[in-house]
Amino acid sequence: MAEEKHDEKNNLTVSIVSKADKENTNKLTVVPQILAVTVKNLLVLPTGMTIGFITILIPRIVGNDPNEHFSLTPEQISWIGSSLSISSFIGSLGSGFISQPLGRKRVMILTTIPFFLAWIIHRFATEIWHLFFALSLNGICGGLVGGSVFSYVAEISQPHVRGMLSATSSVTIVFGVSVEIYLGTFLPWRTAALFSAIVPIIAFCLLWFLPESPQWLLSKHRDEEAKKSLAWFRGWTTTDSVEKEFQQIKDNSKKKQIQSNSVKKLTKTKKLQVFLSKSFLFPLCLISFIYALGNFTGGLTLQTYSVLIFATLDVPINKYYATVLMGSFELIGCLLSIVLVRCLGKRKMGLFSLFAVILCDIFIGVYAFMNNINKLNYKTDFENISLDSISGHQWIPLFLLLSISFVGHCGLKGLPWILVGEVFSYETRSFGCGLCTAVFFITAFLANKVFLDMVNGLSFPGVYWFYAGVGCVGFIIIYMAVPETEGKTLQEINDHFAGRNKLDNNKLLKLKEEQLLTSA
Repeated sequence: MAEEKHDEKNNLTVSIVSKADKENTNKLTVVPQILAVTVKNLLVLPTGMTIGFITILIPRIVGNDPNEHFSLTPEQISWIGSSLSISSFIGSLGSGFISQPLGRKRVMILTTIPFFLAWIIHRFATEIWHLFFALSLNGICGGLVGGSVFSYVAEISQPHVRGMLSATSSVTIVFGVSVEIYLGTFLPWRTAALFSAIVPIIAFCLLWFLPESPQWLLSKHRDEEAKKSLAWFRGWTTTDSVEKEFQQIKDNSKKKQIQSNSVKKLTKTKKLQVFLSKSFLFPLCLISFIYALGNFTGGLTLQTYSVLIFATLDVPINKYYATVLMGSFELIGCLLSIVLVRCLGKRKMGLFSLFAVILCDIFIGVYAFMNNINKLNYKTDFENISLDSISGHQWIPLFLLLSISFVGHCGLKGLPWILVGEVFSYETRSFGCGLCTAVFFITAFLANKVFLDMVNGLSFPGVYWFYAGVGCVGFIIIYMAVPETEGKTLQEINDHFAGRNKLDNNKLLKLKEEQLLTSA
């Protein structure tokens, strides 16, 4: 673990990495962490696949496909588009309550069963309510597992790789969207659902091989298991080689346990004050706002109603192929974000991404306004388009829509998913992660549910200018309030939000750290 050294001249406190810690950051130590996060991501994948499933389902059942007996009204379409979000919100509310008593691993294993059942229901659905029920089941499971997976990553990973590993969650969601869109473009949607049922089966089998979180085991006084778990996550090494880190985690756990026991002895009013403290409310409001920001800047509704939006702007290629292309750009953006978070840090990555999204929103609105595009086009043809009939300016909306998909996933969409596992103290982490995830899903529900009404009320260009305005407000708040947490320990981050210490966003801190490391 990192030790602190104080630079009196510049009044800076920096983390000094000991020789033992340097040896503990070699490539071998991160391999089991990467494997564990990869297996964990098999539970994040169904959420992305469900989002992609909705994307391909809506145009198939709005009445344009002669082989489909479902026929939906615009109101029913909006409920299909938003049902996943509202059910995920419900699941997220219970996430924090079950993650701590049951354990991160056990919750992840249990949720694979209803995930599997939901896809089977999709395959054999004959009524509209079957679809709503299956989407809701997928959503509740995704919400329930949210607190567990984000806490798990934060608690098993080392500071220098935690940001990168946390970023894989958003990559996995987008990968799931892309896979499902690809399946749905070339296969019947029922067949795509059947293929999707394979993922929770694989997750169920592989999760048994992962250890439980060391911090959770310590909280249950299972010290020997916790030490073995930590040794597993630090390169399948011996328990002796992780003794120093284990003792530091144990000491922190004891302090938190004392605080937790003190809380248990308090009255209900005093207990409530723990969750009304600055160290909880500040990060809760901040991360919740960033989640809402990502949902109300255009990327989410484009993902949900992509075929309809491509048809409305009359892009010059098949609307379903354009949707596949959009998913590919989202995936590339997410992969790039893993590199950017290491090069730029989380804060700058988010700001650059948001600025680019704002520009795309403005130009999409301008293009729609200049071409008198005010309403959505619900006619989504399945045939290919002849290149001879395409005018040059038709490529502009395709470029802008693909750009917003790419730049949004370069930082803005993934930023809160990276931060949410870091900003809360251990005793409030499960509940905080679950509550923030609930805010994401409820704002996603609102964004998708009101989109069609917003287009009718504000016009199509007006909606995108509204998104740009929201983005401008978000840019100011992120710039003013979000600290740089990349490379910082969880304790340093918690101290910042509790007001005990302040994280420095300037390069000066890194320079001073390098100087002190050189002289150490």
